[in-house]
Amino acid sequence: MALSDTKIRDENIDVLKGLAIICVVLGHCDAPGGASIYLFHMAVFFMASGYCFDAEKIRNCDSLWAYGLKKLRSLWLPFVIFNSFGWIFYNGFISIGFFTENPEFPGAVSRMEWPAIVNAIAWTFHMNTWGMQKYFGAGWFIVVLFYITILFACLCLLTETGKRLMGRSMTKRAGTRIPDMLQHLVLILSGAVSLYISWKLQRRQLILEECVTSATVCYPLYLCGFYLKKISGAINPVIERFRGLIAAAGIPFFYIAGKQGGISLNLNTYPSWWFLLLCSLAGWVWLLAISMCLTKNKRKMKDLFIYVGRRSIYILFLHFLAFRPVVALQLAVYHEPAYLLASFPILVKGGGWWIAYTIAGVGLPLLVEKIVLAITHCLHRKD
Repeated sequence: MALSDTKIRDENIDVLKGLAIICVVLGHCDAPGGASIYLFHMAVFFMASGYCFDAEKIRNCDSLWAYGLKKLRSLWLPFVIFNSFGWIFYNGFISIGFFTENPEFPGAVSRMEWPAIVNAIAWTFHMNTWGMQKYFGAGWFIVVLFYITILFACLCLLTETGKRLMGRSMTKRAGTRIPDMLQHLVLILSGAVSLYISWKLQRRQLILEECVTSATVCYPLYLCGFYLKKISGAINPVIERFRGLIAAAGIPFFYIAGKQGGISLNLNTYPSWWFLLLCSLAGWVWLLAISMCLTKNKRKMKDLFIYVGRRSIYILFLHFLAFRPVVALQLAVYHEPAYLLASFPILVKGGGWWIAYTIAGVGLPLLVEKIVLAITHCLHRKD
């Protein structure tokens, strides 16, 4: 996912993103510990986005406009492309069995006429979760992240402008930090208010609009990542020093935490606000510690996870489709009827099938990315 706003990339963050997207695939293919993975995997992505946000680049309306255009290219455009592809080939998916009209199947569907398909694509262009095609449903993250990044950039510009005006009006004293403190107070308060709204919506079982409701719980996590970057000089050396111990301790921690309740950011469900923040921060520290272990004298391993992390948007959108070959293999092995190819997200749970699903869910999207790059390169050469 396009999470970095700086030219100099932190390789530990790229490795962390690679680990996080693999956790997403593991969670969707019923891997051992899947319930524990849901406690932090998407939270880490939002935190990584906030971590990579560069507030120094949002100094005026022009820079805010440029930032918005960048997010249109990196977030809106992939969402539109993948989901439009899904709707255009919706009836084709039925023909090859990815969807089924068989009434014996609980999720049986009907073919769509072109006016309905065009309407669905229109919702996609509006960056609305109603425009998500089933196999690209993990794209809810992109919708929520898009709105959060634009909102946070606007808030940063607003507070930065207020800070400058306050600095001019105050008596000039060397080293005064009052405007800075007030700016951070406003940002932190915005996160607290967002989390409070999320909690109230959950308690009353209310849903405003899916992406809006999800944004209320994801925005505080984005903000956490923003401030983790500011204190990274103090905490990252500690994590690196004890990286092996932290990596080992994370397994029993999340196993125990998983017994206390589950977290689903897209559904805005979690046991309590402190449990959400604790698991999210623990997931960040754990994956960062593992990434530091991998980047320490393990060049090939580091390069692999960096490669995966920098192409995670392909895996996010395509891993459900990439599960289909494994489902087809299970149909042949277990002699199941062909219409079960439409089983979502997987068919047979348990055993070691999660390994095959993970390999397919990560490997096939990367193969697609390679093909797309090759085609693009050929077109550029012709031009």
